[in-house]
Amino acid sequence: MDRETLGQRIRALRIRQGMSQAQLAYPELSDSYISLIESDKRVPAPSVVDLLATKLSCSPTYLVSGVGEDVVDELRVTLDYAEIALRNGAAAEARARFADVLASPDAVALPDMLHQARWGHALALEASGDLEHAIAELRALSARASAEHDPDQWTRVHVALSRCLRERGDISESVRVAEDALRQLAASGADTTDAAVHLGAALLAAFIERGDLVRARQLAAQLVERADRG
Repeated sequence: MDRETLGQRIRALRIRQGMSQAQLAYPELSDSYISLIESDKRVPAPSVVDLLATKLSCSPTYLVSGVGEDVVDELRVTLDYAEIALRNGAAAEARARFADVLASPDAVALPDMLHQARWGHALALEASGDLEHAIAELRALSARASAEHDPDQWTRVHVALSRCLRERGDISESVRVAEDALRQLAASGADTTDAAVHLGAALLAAFIERGDLVRARQLAAQLVERADRG
């Protein structure tokens, strides 16, 4: 079943409260702008979403996602519990709780929470020794990541992917993943950041594991120089 759009949700709440478009708009907005939002021809800025949520007596989260605060809170508690379990070494419990969030039909409407659950689930799979599924999860996260828009997230995902490949014994692929990720980070202009150092360290570990000590020494010198510049 398709979810309501943001515009449809605003219209339904407005009608339920017996408000006209002009009443909802007044005094900050115009009724024509409300009409455009309700017909999904305009995407309101976050500040407008906050304003409309206040006027419609709901949370901004509900207005954007259609998910009630009680459900969001429940998913948040499950995520927090999963992360605590993972930090405490209870990989199987963490894996199960992250899977609970991923199985929730409401998580699809909460992209930040969904990403957090996928990331945690991948780490829990790795911690429990299920490298095949961890690698598959990390490859899926890699496909959604962007070196340009979020270099830190890009780095976290590719460091973990390179590490899992190395743990599985696929050293050549571990090197390739780290090299490609570092190359794209450089292309985005983020190669002088801490993210590049962390990614370089993952590549260094793969070089050492492969026995490529010449390239390992060269890269180590570059990382030290880059860290000193930072």
